[in-house]
Amino acid sequence: GQPRWVGHEERDKAAPLDTLETMAQGAAIYHEGTGRYLFLTGFAGVAPGEQLGLPGLEDPFPAGALYEAPNPWGPWRKAGMFPGGYIASIIPKDAGPRHFYFTAAGGGFVTYNLNVGRMEFDIGEPPAGTGGGSGVANGPPFRLLSTRKLEQVIGDLDFETLEPTRQQTETRFGIAHTDLGAPFEYQGKLYLLFGDSDPEAPGWDERHDDAIAWTDAAGPEDFLLNFLTDPSRPRGYANPRISCPDEGKDDCIDLGTLNVPVAGLGDGETMFVWFAVDSAGRSLLARSEDGGYTFRKVYDFGRTHFIDIAVALVSGPLPGMSACNSDQWVLIFGSGNHDNPDVYLAAAPIESLRAGDRQAVRFLSGADLSSGEPKLTWSPNETDCVPLFRIEHGPGLSPERRAMHAWAFGEPLIHYSPELGLWLATYNAQQKTIRLRTAPQPWGPWSESMALFDPAKDYGWGPAYGRYIGDGKNPNLGAEGELYGPYVIPRFTRLLPDGTVRLDWLLSTWQPYTVVLMESILERTR
Repeated sequence: GQPRWVGHEERDKAAPLDTLETMAQGAAIYHEGTGRYLFLTGFAGVAPGEQLGLPGLEDPFPAGALYEAPNPWGPWRKAGMFPGGYIASIIPKDAGPRHFYFTAAGGGFVTYNLNVGRMEFDIGEPPAGTGGGSGVANGPPFRLLSTRKLEQVIGDLDFETLEPTRQQTETRFGIAHTDLGAPFEYQGKLYLLFGDSDPEAPGWDERHDDAIAWTDAAGPEDFLLNFLTDPSRPRGYANPRISCPDEGKDDCIDLGTLNVPVAGLGDGETMFVWFAVDSAGRSLLARSEDGGYTFRKVYDFGRTHFIDIAVALVSGPLPGMSACNSDQWVLIFGSGNHDNPDVYLAAAPIESLRAGDRQAVRFLSGADLSSGEPKLTWSPNETDCVPLFRIEHGPGLSPERRAMHAWAFGEPLIHYSPELGLWLATYNAQQKTIRLRTAPQPWGPWSESMALFDPAKDYGWGPAYGRYIGDGKNPNLGAEGELYGPYVIPRFTRLLPDGTVRLDWLLSTWQPYTVVLMESILERTR
């Protein structure tokens, strides 16, 4: 399911897209209403008029075809045929959830004048998924109305507006630059895990440079960050550190550059946090009993498929886990290294985290959703897991970035929204757009993705394209912006009076090295 790419000098190796056929012009579009890529072509063959929607006409007519696919590279499927000849273009403007407009000339009932046509289609239930992963549904049951930046939450000066920020984190806590901000609930407060903070600034500790903040805000209106402080630290804020009692070491893990906290979970008393370490080459679980100031290593967690982590606590039995009786389960969603860059699922009883029992972790190794009851299989081996869904990585990281980072990026955040009755997944695609998927259950079927934020398309709503997002013109490593860390803040999600949905989420921008709070308004389509 993953494409292979070659450079211009090897263009003779370009491969045809399976199933797609055309004898003349074709046109393509990403259709937001269905969450699918559509390819419209004329002269795909000839067919009796009856088969082309022309009642009572048995004579053969030139036939066009509409193809659909979840990704530009496929897999493509012929969705239907229609009477049509030369297709000039698909018109993105005014496309609806079940239609789009196109221009055509010649063939069938279309004359050689240039005509505007309207293509309407029905959308049926997706086929039941079987086998590796969980099957894939249609697009999410939402249509994006708008995405905008609410505020920059790190630093004293907004890099876009050049106005003072509301948060003033440098004046209040000594934090001018950081990224990430993975959210979780602990003892009634919202905690956020930030990554490398103020690297190479005066007082920088190259072994401990992460940061943790909390807030009791109920929404974006009163969202104010409070970082854990430590007057003994050079910059005044606390940097988490991990001890390894089994090794007799008070400070055993390098939490410097590229070694960051990625997910957290509170059980009422203990704070459990997953860290990506060894330049994001593996992950481990640690626990804190003092509110995040110090941590104790629990166990090594993932090396291949589970490096970037998101977690959720659920109640009740899990399908396929009858051998283990537990009232509460920790679901661990992971994305791995360059060879395992998609999204995977693991589970462990909450008691096993408290006991430090790594052997209790099980990885989803198969899912059959063809019937009403999901049939899941689990394995104790990380390498047996199958993807829940794929991240649109495209050609992937450049050789320079690949050498810097062992993980494949994506930063998926997956959580259950009681307001929507759905599981939501947000992640970045090629560090250039932010995508959203939904599912009725954590194992799926997961919908196709939709764009939650595309700065090239939505310029003017969000961070300035070219300042916050790379413009492709600067060859200097790290000098261009990127989109990553799209962390929805679940406690901020709202159903608005007009029936729309508001998601508030954090976004890291790389250049400048900061975090912004974003707002997306979505309309439910089903």
